[in-house]
Amino acid sequence: MTKADASQLMRVAGLRYWKGEDARVVVAAWRQSGDTVAAFSRRYGVHPRRLRQWIARLDAEGSDSAGFHPVRVRAVDTAVSERMAAIEIVFRDGPTVRVTAGTAAEDLERVLAVVTRTFAC
Repeated sequence: MTKADASQLMRVAGLRYWKGEDARVVVAAWRQSGDTVAAFSRRYGVHPRRLRQWIARLDAEGSDSAGFHPVRVRAVDTAVSERMAAIEIVFRDGPTVRVTAGTAAEDLERVLAVVTRTFAC
């Protein structure tokens, strides 16, 4: 830490209220120091709970950024895909309703009720 950084840290640490930028200075200095929160707080006269709260707040701000997660593409097992084939219900002069495996019976009943009210069967 340079002498200018140390003097800025001492000025900010002594403030009664910290703005976000003030807290970033203190938290960055703590991270660079390698000290525990308690040791850093004693050295610079900062209450440890205040420092922990700002660390948590600034870490939470950084977690909003988008990230990528690794994925793995697998081949579809043909036996599974055959079992999951859709059932088609074709209405005369109307729509075709495709029902896949795992469709709840209640959902299918609601769809069929709307279709039969709307189209002649």
